[in-house]
Amino acid sequence: MQNKRSKKSKKTKSKMMKVSGLSPEALSYAKLISDPCNGPLVRSVGAVHPGAVTERLRKTYSGFLSNAGEIGNLANGYIVWFPSYHNGGADGATAGVANEGGNLFFFTTGNASNKPTNSVTFPAGSPVSAINTGAAFTGLFLDDPCHEQLSSDSVFVRASTLSACLQVDYVSALSSISGQICTVSNYSLSSFVNTAGAAPVTFPSVDEIFSHSAVRQRLHPEGAEVIWRPTDQSVKPRTNATTNLGTTQAGLVADAPFWGGKTAVDYTRVCAPDPNEVFGICIAWKGVPTSSLSFNAVKVVNLELAARKAQIEQVLTGEKQSISSTPISAVTNFMDTAMPGWQTSLVHAGREVAKMALGGFGGVVMDTVSPLLSNVYSGGMPHQARKGFAAIMDR
Repeated sequence: MQNKRSKKSKKTKSKMMKVSGLSPEALSYAKLISDPCNGPLVRSVGAVHPGAVTERLRKTYSGFLSNAGEIGNLANGYIVWFPSYHNGGADGATAGVANEGGNLFFFTTGNASNKPTNSVTFPAGSPVSAINTGAAFTGLFLDDPCHEQLSSDSVFVRASTLSACLQVDYVSALSSISGQICTVSNYSLSSFVNTAGAAPVTFPSVDEIFSHSAVRQRLHPEGAEVIWRPTDQSVKPRTNATTNLGTTQAGLVADAPFWGGKTAVDYTRVCAPDPNEVFGICIAWKGVPTSSLSFNAVKVVNLELAARKAQIEQVLTGEKQSISSTPISAVTNFMDTAMPGWQTSLVHAGREVAKMALGGFGGVVMDTVSPLLSNVYSGGMPHQARKGFAAIMDR
């Protein structure tokens, strides 16, 4: 019986590889992209710097600092993250510093039409605001999960992001749940803030993000999730950009999308060399009970050893590479075909998978259609869809 099952598994796996055109390594990386929380810790299919250590990192944000201490999130707001960077900010214990790189921005407000303030007097993301509601006035840059891994006393110096996801959990009474939520799965930096306009750049309101989002729904008791889409351009080694910490940067900074301003000195600027090639993920909400949301940022990174702490560089031996040079776009394009909507909404994904089962992939996908649609009707979330997606590649 075991041999028959093994032969069937190998036959189906071979069929999946033939249909997708991907190597076993590429299929494993597809699992990691689709499931940053539980996927296999494998290296990227693209170029990878030698001597890397692959790790999964997570950070939870449930309180946000102002100059008067922590405040809860208000009825409306958004959190946007550009995971290919590893910058600092408030972490619930410290408020961060002025003139620091930022890649994870949080804003909360009582009015969905309000925008974060960004001026010399009140820089966006500033750790200290002149009023007691910094997160609801200038917004706040939060500490990236990988920021401390790249500190000056760490054994690592740079990191490449392989996969990432942003999650929001509803943590108040179920009897009080209300509100609407939306996600943006491919949010370019130049779209998030209008970098073509006059300085200083303007951050969007909650209403503007809802207008931009293609996926909106009522807040679910299990919260929501959006998965980051890596590209060959984004999966590159970066530092945490603390070399210029505490100084005003009016030019470009290679390893940060934003450079935070300093009160009465400079506003917050976009400092990435090409904002059109920087993509992030975003969750926004409207009309939820105050202080009812908690956020998780999860990312899988390749960490590069630093020339300190007695670490020895990797010695290249000329051995054959075990991982193919398949471009990352080939993997994500396959995922778009096999599981449309994999980055956000299970509802849309379920409908499209049903269509796929009747055509393209036939029996390879058919075995997972029923569980997926069942999850749709029961209010399932993206992590449930990923189980079905993983099953496709495991059979």
